[in-house]
Amino acid sequence: MKNMKLKSLIYLLVMAFPAITIAQQDFVLQGSLNTLKNKPSAVYLKDMEDNNTFYKVAVVNGSYTIRGKLNGPTQFNILPIYTGIKAKPDDANEVLFIFLEKGNFRIIHKDKFSNLKVSGSAAQKDYESLNSMITQKTLSGYPDSVVNELNGEFVRKNPSSRIAVYALKKYVQKRKSDTTGTVNYDNVPLSIKNAYLLYNGQTNIYKALPLFEKLSSTLKASSAGQDLFKKIEYAKVDQRSIKYRKKLDSLVRLHTAAVMQSDPVRKSDIEIQLKTTQIKMYTEVYIAYIKKNPSSPIAMKLLQRISGDNFDDPEQASFVYKLLSDSIKNSSPGLEFKSRLSIALKTAIGQIAPNFSQPDSIGRLISLSSYRGKYILIDFWASWCKPCREENPNMLKVYHKYKDKGFTILSISLDTNKNNWLRAVHQDNLPWTQLCDLKQKNEAAKLYDILGIPANLLIDKEGKVVSKNLFGELLDRKISELTATEIDHN
Repeated sequence: MKNMKLKSLIYLLVMAFPAITIAQQDFVLQGSLNTLKNKPSAVYLKDMEDNNTFYKVAVVNGSYTIRGKLNGPTQFNILPIYTGIKAKPDDANEVLFIFLEKGNFRIIHKDKFSNLKVSGSAAQKDYESLNSMITQKTLSGYPDSVVNELNGEFVRKNPSSRIAVYALKKYVQKRKSDTTGTVNYDNVPLSIKNAYLLYNGQTNIYKALPLFEKLSSTLKASSAGQDLFKKIEYAKVDQRSIKYRKKLDSLVRLHTAAVMQSDPVRKSDIEIQLKTTQIKMYTEVYIAYIKKNPSSPIAMKLLQRISGDNFDDPEQASFVYKLLSDSIKNSSPGLEFKSRLSIALKTAIGQIAPNFSQPDSIGRLISLSSYRGKYILIDFWASWCKPCREENPNMLKVYHKYKDKGFTILSISLDTNKNNWLRAVHQDNLPWTQLCDLKQKNEAAKLYDILGIPANLLIDKEGKVVSKNLFGELLDRKISELTATEIDHN
């Protein structure tokens, strides 16, 4: 019954959310600091909806003026900047929020910067009223859950308030203890870690949907409203992925036990199950969502996550990219993704791995093409990369197990300090060929468009890519299959 109600609310929300945006609006904020003993040299104003929007203005003759633009009622962080004085006022680092919208506003700071009064802002007036009730409840010792109900009650009674979106965002935000996922992230096998990054886990969808639907179209289209809409969309995806998330969590616990019990066969079987579950979650939840919502503001982010930093499956990424609406494709993230995808397709399964040459530890140039006739794992790593160093023991095991069966490893370090690079090679006892050009952006990593490490590509004897980004027992199993096939052919 609860799921049926949720589906109905989701439908209403989609129908109620208009494809409109508010034109950027001007605001002017004038501040007076005349009664302050220690006046700041400047005032800093930070837009809480946009990390790239902030203002810093000088204080002149005890006053300041800030002019800017915003998209609907917006929360700002305001703070003083002091220079040239030894002892700053006690409230110099106090966190202060004000709400502004289109129009002219005035702030009077009386005796100290944090004692401020904003005039002309209906949003600020509502904020102060709600904040006063919340403060009273908090000081009276009420638990957080009871205090937070004030935000929900405010939205129910005042859905048109200029701060209704902000009150709703607080009301529907999940506490840490409420979020799905109870495993230690450090215990998650490297091959499926990216699946855990997809979980957003911030928003209570059952609280959010009915109240968001009641907000005016203007509030929904504001920057704060659009941000909340994204959170709700993430919550929809989270809701649909719960059964897969629970299975992943259960398998990770079993995997941890297999590691503790030194049971490689069990560990290998569980890693296969983990990868299979991850693929099903990607296909049945995330890709299915993108198919139904090609213009969603979170569609591009979901595609980036399931593709991985280094495009585990470029052909799948290309298929899903084509599902996106033109507006998403032509956005800045969409165009950047397309550019990277074109490079990744050159190293897709079945493609000839692009050749490169880099110096080894004594300066000799070594080319990938010189390894033709062997199965080779091109490994991208660095001395400072903790997951890379943790994977090295597994690489050692694989290397010694298959080095007499036509397999080897070629490591490309992204280090820029030669001593650090070679020290790590020595500490980890890595016997295979190590290459590094010591450049800020390694040329081989640029050629293969490697953004995150560890990363690897498994190449067959003809130089074709047969797999990408295999770690742990999955890597061992794949090499075993290749070398077994080789033996059969012989």
